Formats: sequence, structure tokens, C-alpha cells
Amino acid sequence: MRPPRTDTLLTIAVFLLLLRFRLTFAQQQCDLTALVGDKVTVPLGYSGATEDNQLIWKRGNLTIFYRVDKRVRTGKLGDVTSDGSLILRRVTMDQSGLYSAQVIDRTGLMRHNRVQTLCVAETVYGLLGAEAELDPGANEKIKEIIWKKSNTKISEWKRDKVVYYGRCETGEQCDLNNSTGVLVMKGLKAEDEGRYLAEINGKTPLTGLDLIPLKPVSKPSVTTSCSWTQCILTCVGEETKHTKYSWKENNETVKEGNTLTVEKSGEQSKSYTCVFSNPKSEEHSDPLTEMDLFPDNKGYDMDQEPVLERHSLTMDGWTYEYFVAILVAAVAVTLLMMMLYYCRRFYFKRDDRRRTYMNSFYGKLNLLRIFPPTVEPVELQLCSLATLIEK
Repeated sequence: MRPPRTDTLLTIAVFLLLLRFRLTFAQQQCDLTALVGDKVTVPLGYSGATEDNQLIWKRGNLTIFYRVDKRVRTGKLGDVTSDGSLILRRVTMDQSGLYSAQVIDRTGLMRHNRVQTLCVAETVYGLLGAEAELDPGANEKIKEIIWKKSNTKISEWKRDKVVYYGRCETGEQCDLNNSTGVLVMKGLKAEDEGRYLAEINGKTPLTGLDLIPLKPVSKPSVTTSCSWTQCILTCVGEETKHTKYSWKENNETVKEGNTLTVEKSGEQSKSYTCVFSNPKSEEHSDPLTEMDLFPDNKGYDMDQEPVLERHSLTMDGWTYEYFVAILVAAVAVTLLMMMLYYCRRFYFKRDDRRRTYMNSFYGKLNLLRIFPPTVEPVELQLCSLATLIEK
């Protein structure tokens, strides 16, 4: 293996010196910003990188990715993109800081180096008119602390004295705990929304807290669209950016979203409730039971065959019972008309004696004669009866 070139060693030494300087005297400006849980890509910013090059990524002084001779020695292959940029998935507060990248060719010459600052912020919600706690997450003893909203100072503790500024200056609007660094903001207003930073012991913060004041949610209402066996429930509330819907069946959450499809089960006591919420408040709709949604569940037993109440089924305002009755009557009239047509067209014209018999039958109107002891042919009996009905 060839010994490292002098110019390469000099380049690395200068790079490490600059990195140490930036770690010590980091500026408040962030090259990249993200919220907790975001996916972040830290760009390499060098188009000439290949798999033959050494690629090193560090957070502070900790190596988090190292690839050499096309093999990944530290980290995983999926930690970088095809162009060598670093991928951070679901970032946390402790992943904020300085990220450095180095690209070194096969001869040991550094082709590229870059240092970037990633600032990570966490979202804090509070209700309008209530209190919100801003916790800096201090991991060292606090000797002094300064809270700022963006670049505006609002509170500080220095030399055993707490001083408030701006919105915290009038009345008892804020409370700073000098042991934990927690700042309590009281009587939240809409204009309090913004990013808050805590400088602890003179160190520039690389993490922040995004405060979002919220209105309490309203009580939701539910509309229904039902058939005989199914209902679609729709929940409606006063929506804002951070509100969401969910559904409970017998106090157990079963679905997210503002609609729920309910199938008829026969359990009349089963209830459904819409939950409308934001991160700081929650309201419930009036519960709807299966009896409310399907009033005809009375007489429906899941262990027996379904027993439907009278007029429980409808078809455009007509009950099925009426519909079937009309259909049967229409079929009966049709059959009668066909019988009369047959009798007149084919049967009575064959035999004048039969016509004479029919005339005598009309005169007596005696039903016993329709089926006399000496039975006439069935066709003659049916025709006689049909003609009698026609008259």
C-alpha cells in the first residue's frame, strides 16, 4: 500500500481544523431544518463521486457511514443515495448537529469535503388561553439560559436573576425554571405561534420548539344514509389544520376518518360514536345505537331465521306485500282472460249441444250443477265456471 501523500495529509489536517472550529463556534444559522419524525436528505453536493471512492459521513466526530472498495464498513447501503447523499429517516432531536462528508479517491487524494448544520425542531401544542411548557431538554447543569422566539429575547436567567422581555414582561405571563430550563407560557394567544430556541450556558442551540396554539374542537354531528341492511355515517366538525376524526364502536376505536360503514347485525345495544380531536382537545358526538339506525331490528334474532315486521320492506313507497298482491291479481285476471278466449274460440263452437247445456246452466245458476254427479268433461266444467265469472 502506498504511503499517504503529503498534500493529502495536509488537506485532511486543514479539514479537521476547520471542523473543530465550526463545532466550537457554530453559528445559529442552520443549513437544513427538520421537524421530529421527518425524513431528511443531507446532500453530498459532489457529482464526481463513484463507488470506487471512499465515502465517509460523520455527525460531529462520530462516523455514521463509511464505504471503501465498494463495501460498506459502517452503516448500511440504504443510508446513502446513488449520488452519495446521506439519508436520515424519522429524525430525532439528538440527530441535530454538524454533518461532514469526505470523498477520497483510490490514490488517497481527497476529492470533496463538506460540513452542514442540521437543526431539528419539535412541535409543542397548547390551547388558546391556557398554558404551554417549553422544555429545552437540558442534559447539563444550567448556569445561564436565554429563551428566544426566532431572534427576539423573551426570557433569561443569568447571575441568579430572571428577567422577562416582550410578551413575558407584562404581568405573570411566563415562568422560567432555572433548574430545568422549562419556560411556562400562560394565557396563550394566536400570535405566540413560532419557533423558540434556548441558549444554555452560552451554547448556540441546534434544536428548537415549534409552538402551535390551538382552539378547542367543537362537538361533532353525525349524518346517516341507510338502506335496510347498511348505514353510512358521516361525521362533521369545525375542521382546522390539526383536527382529525375517528370512530368508536362500544367505546373501542375501530376506524380513522370521518365516515363509517355499519352493517346490520341485530345487536340493538351496539353503539357508534364519532370522536373529533386535535392534539390538545377532544369532543364526542351523541352515540347512535343499532336500534336508532335500523328501527326494524325488533323481531330480528341472529340465532333464528329473520322475522320481518309488517310493512318493514319498501320499494319506492310500495310495500312488498302490496306489490305481491297486485302481481297475483294480475296473473289471475290474465289466466281468466286466456280461458275465456279458449272456450269461445275452440270449445263451444264444436258442439251446439254444449252451448244448449251452458244456456240451461245460466238459467239455474246452481253451483252444484258445475260438478254434477255425472261429471261432464273437465274442459266443459272449466269453461262453464269461467263464463259464469264473466257474467
